[in-house]
Amino acid sequence: MEGRRDGSAVAFVKTYTNAGSNAHPIDYSGRLNGDATEIEGIWRIRGNWSGKFLMIRAPGKAVSVERKVAQRV
Repeated sequence: MEGRRDGSAVAFVKTYTNAGSNAHPIDYSGRLNGDATEIEGIWRIRGNWSGKFLMIRAPGKAVSVERKVAQRV
């Protein structure tokens, strides 16, 4: 999974590595609520597939996030 956040806007791509020839990246875009417990938005599989999603996290269940940073020398 790769993604980014800009303020309350969230976008990420989920790719299944074990799906063989059926592997299609899923693009998600949505908005984070004020207390960072919900993301609501739209998912799309390239072509004609799309739908709504809602992700909910219980308050106080923050998880650390690994960040990779590239630096040019």
